[in-house]
Amino acid sequence: MPRNLAVPFILSLPPELLIEVLLYLPCRDLLRAGLACRQLRTIVKGSLELKYNIELAADDMIDGPRGPGTLTTSQRYHQLLQRRQRWRTLDWTQQINVPVLGSCQAYELVGGMFAKSMGHVGTGGSRHLITTWLPSSTKAARSAVRDDLGVPTRDFAIDPSQDLIALVNVDDSPTPTTTPRRLTSVSSAREESSSPSPSSIPSNVRIRVHLRTISTNAPHKAAAKAVLQTPVPFQIGNCFIQIVHDVVGMFFWLHGPGLIIWNWRKGETLVACLPQDDRPLGHTPMIPQQPTITSELPPGTWDFAFLSNRAYVLSTIGGRGSIEIYSIEDDDNGGERTVHVASLMMPDLKGGVGMHHFTTHSPPLLGGDLTKDKPFATSQDNRVHLMSFHYGQQGPRFHLFLKNSFLFSFVKNYDGQRKTLRWDEWGPDNTRFLEHSIQFQWLRYVHGQRVVLPPLPVPNHPNVISRLCVLDFNVHPKRIDDPCGATPGRHGGLTYEVFDEESFIPAGTIFENDVVSRLPYSVASKLGRFGYSGFLIDEERLIGMKLSMAFAEGDLSDIDVFTF
Repeated sequence: MPRNLAVPFILSLPPELLIEVLLYLPCRDLLRAGLACRQLRTIVKGSLELKYNIELAADDMIDGPRGPGTLTTSQRYHQLLQRRQRWRTLDWTQQINVPVLGSCQAYELVGGMFAKSMGHVGTGGSRHLITTWLPSSTKAARSAVRDDLGVPTRDFAIDPSQDLIALVNVDDSPTPTTTPRRLTSVSSAREESSSPSPSSIPSNVRIRVHLRTISTNAPHKAAAKAVLQTPVPFQIGNCFIQIVHDVVGMFFWLHGPGLIIWNWRKGETLVACLPQDDRPLGHTPMIPQQPTITSELPPGTWDFAFLSNRAYVLSTIGGRGSIEIYSIEDDDNGGERTVHVASLMMPDLKGGVGMHHFTTHSPPLLGGDLTKDKPFATSQDNRVHLMSFHYGQQGPRFHLFLKNSFLFSFVKNYDGQRKTLRWDEWGPDNTRFLEHSIQFQWLRYVHGQRVVLPPLPVPNHPNVISRLCVLDFNVHPKRIDDPCGATPGRHGGLTYEVFDEESFIPAGTIFENDVVSRLPYSVASKLGRFGYSGFLIDEERLIGMKLSMAFAEGDLSDIDVFTF
């Protein structure tokens, strides 16, 4: 058939068949089709199924299961738009107080579940766990209390979509001095810990990660080994553990930073980067028959985050600071190896200025069905990473926002040569660089492309304690046909603004040049009586945290859940 007859032939199809064809198109191609001619535009605008696909993509969502008892396309479409508008206006459907009684040693928020361990770290860890499925706009909260996990747990991670909990137990003899995890980040907590003398460090410390089910506390059937373990040459201080699909990663700090990544389904160690000390070589751990063993992390390593189950980033504070990107790839011997894919340099600094405290935080990555019992769910591809840092001991604090898809693009496009990019080659178009005086006390303040800030005090305002602010990096400034209509702007105590212009951080006494960034975002803010020490966020909720003891174990009796 001649090429110029292809479009007339497509348009000759009955509308119901043409819609079925268009449903196979990605969102961008579907939008282009609607611009091709009046007939296609009419079909796209008149089809509920096509409009639903467009709005799903606009909100960076994926569709849920279809079948008996699930929502119709019309119901999904209207619920999607309603939730979009509620987040823009911070108009939650309800505020529910949820009891989570007892002291807080460590906590986690993943997949709609809030979990908290209790007990004193000085006794070797907590044996108590409370898990709570948080309420939504349609479901009530439900909790389960486990009084004895069977093992003292210093830290834990969960993935409810895989019914998986990873319990961290460290077999060492001295009593550790450990900051309760998740009341602050590991990399900030490292400054609070003091290193024991070499004589007090056991030579046979062993990290153990017990792989259990959340529902029964039994060994997880999908795990090749019930317990993952690795010897280390020192007593562990602070640690942070994450589950991503088929891997478990632990970043820790005492004599230096350390990183271990296991494939929990195969029972193998993929990465073991352990800091060295000045003791005899015989005390250095030997881990036989493992594919990737590295002696140390890069100089100045400060923090760690997963990009996927086979890629991760490290933040480093050496020189101007950098973001180091790694992938875990198959090698020729049937094992796996770590590949240093790229180095992204931070802005140039004036002489005598150094970076300090370079943390990174991103949302959890679920390994199971994201849309189970949901009409739609947030995609994990474009989630936001929030990096916090300052220069010098008392310098101003900055936040850098960038998307996982950008960082992961270096892994996907790796051609065998590590790339090193200056700030002006990658930063301005792919980040938003802001000066913020705020400091996060609680983790899990990022979900998808949204970030919730700690409550900002509002002095001398009647009936108002603070301002709630939610940043959203999934915005479309040039869009003119949003079904939710015009943005609300400013109204009473509510503000919604889109920022798509360049922002400038003056060079001042820190940078060689003004720092420019232009990643678009929006800010929804609301005045209220928010007497919290911080907020957590997930797909459907904000969670107000009342505990103010950010650097010591304290009592966390209840949380306030705001559902959308």
